[in-house]
Amino acid sequence: MNKQKTKIWLALTPVLLALFMLSGCAAKTAPIWGDPQTGLILQYQMPEGQVLKYESWEKTHQVSDLMGRTIETDISSKNAFSVKSNSTEETNHKLTITVHEMSIKVQSPQTDLEPDMSSVIGKSFDMMLSSLGEESNLTGAEDIKYEMGPEGERSIASTFQHIFPDLAGRPLQIGDTWPDETTISEKTSSGEVVIRISEINTLGGFESIDEMECVRILSQYTGTLEGKGAQQGIELNTKGDIKGTATWYFAYKKGIFVKHINKGTAQGMVDVPSQGLEIPFTREMTSEIKLKKSN
Repeated sequence: MNKQKTKIWLALTPVLLALFMLSGCAAKTAPIWGDPQTGLILQYQMPEGQVLKYESWEKTHQVSDLMGRTIETDISSKNAFSVKSNSTEETNHKLTITVHEMSIKVQSPQTDLEPDMSSVIGKSFDMMLSSLGEESNLTGAEDIKYEMGPEGERSIASTFQHIFPDLAGRPLQIGDTWPDETTISEKTSSGEVVIRISEINTLGGFESIDEMECVRILSQYTGTLEGKGAQQGIELNTKGDIKGTATWYFAYKKGIFVKHINKGTAQGMVDVPSQGLEIPFTREMTSEIKLKKSN
């Protein structure tokens, strides 16, 4: 190598070394969940064959005023179900939901109701879940039904319409917020109740749940409920306002929903046109969904 070529090589060496180092950095692929400094990317990851088992419970205490008479009603429910991932199509996961346990109990001065849920236990249906938590195609759930006393036949679809919380769809840092709009329709053979919820979620911090690294999300919500139906031939129209708070946990590295704790209230009126009655009510609601096992 002559002197001229040597000088050129020596001049280029720092540049070549820099390019080599840059190429080495580029080869280090960033994790799909991002990082807290530049923003976490929350998304559901459902590898084929994965099975998640959840348990949930809900309690409602309602106080109604019927012409000066106070009527208290307590409703409690429990549920255990599994979620199996069958395949992934683009950003949608095809899931099979299987109900392993389900119970409902209603207690009031007028009734003590505990419907037979044997027609539901062990039944399965499919749904699609987007990487951001949007549920769709729950048609099979509409066909899984049970008898709910005076209300008539009811399907399990409303229980699973919004099981998975919705994610932001953009990188998030601690303190960032995102909105969520949810509509839940609960149909029976005697009528329908529609619940609409507007929610603001805030990325609150980090917490370990059952040895899984999770983000903690704090939610505040408001909403409305509207119901139309009939019981024993008497028309009933219900309207009310809802508000509450929730805390939920998402294992951001695994892409798994882990836990949801909710506490809310509702105030409204039941209108009985044929009787010229308006029955005010208040409700206190608490619920929890928790991952019990994953394979």
